[in-house]
Amino acid sequence: MSSPIKGGLKKIFTGLSVPQEYLCLQSDNLIFPIRVFVTTPLVILGLEVTNTHIFLGYKPVVIALNDELALTGPIDLSGEDEICLHFGTGPFETNTQWMDYPADSKSVARLVCRKADTKQIGESIVYFFKGVHGEHAFISPFHQWLNRQVERVKIRKEGNIDLSGNLYDQVRIAYSVPREISIVTVSNGKQINMFPTDLHGAITEEYYCGSLRMGGEVNRQIEAHVKIVISSVHSHWYREAYALGKNHMRGLRTTSDFALHNDFSQNFGLPLPAGVVKYRELKRMDSIDFGIHRIHVYSTYSLRTLIPDALPLSHIHHYYMQWRIDQGLQTNYLLR
Repeated sequence: MSSPIKGGLKKIFTGLSVPQEYLCLQSDNLIFPIRVFVTTPLVILGLEVTNTHIFLGYKPVVIALNDELALTGPIDLSGEDEICLHFGTGPFETNTQWMDYPADSKSVARLVCRKADTKQIGESIVYFFKGVHGEHAFISPFHQWLNRQVERVKIRKEGNIDLSGNLYDQVRIAYSVPREISIVTVSNGKQINMFPTDLHGAITEEYYCGSLRMGGEVNRQIEAHVKIVISSVHSHWYREAYALGKNHMRGLRTTSDFALHNDFSQNFGLPLPAGVVKYRELKRMDSIDFGIHRIHVYSTYSLRTLIPDALPLSHIHHYYMQWRIDQGLQTNYLLR
């Protein structure tokens, strides 16, 4: 752990006192969490999509929205080529303008997205939007500029995806909403793999989607074996969940290599991670590509809760965490 003096110097030069880029926490356990609203150039009233938008990619930033939004508010997504997402803590208040959009004057971040594709999934139409431009006030403009200069000369670990310029800010904005880290199980009937993912979400009760890197080992495994289980895990299991990250590049292995729950999934009979609190059994039916991402669409075979009151593991970006600290919002985060 760094000393208070070193931590203070880091805060002066970078605007950041949090030692890790992503901070684990318990989902749905934040005081005054970020809320997300969508507007268009012609629609003044912000429509809340905090719990209905699905974050599916970071190069580019990909956000999916269901057409059911058109039934609950003034926005018809079928006729919109661009939208603006507003990230803030309170009700939407339109008394200002940002770029070409009616804006929430209290929002701490805004993200413009352009429609990239439309797909009918079951009875729903899902619109896929790519990030175009984002701005935030999580840390000061000076510290944002200074950190960008540092990022330009930073030596990146092998295998890390380069996120430069405004794209990185778009990703930081997207991760101001806690993104659940779930564990995927895939199997050939004899061997298994388990790996974490935070790019996923339910479209409806019947359909689900999740994103993987094209050309990656786990993407090949899912395309080959079709059936998977995606498990929400307890926040106390955060170190184990992150440790499974290396399995994105590994082949199938014997079950003895994994920490497993006593139960198996209800229909597929697949092993579950030891920290499971609920799980879905999914069968791959289609896919769509954006940038480095292949977004798989699944039909849901079952959804089972094992520990009803458990708060599942999620994480947020340290820029947003720093903003919460600076605002005096108590946040119990977990350092790996």
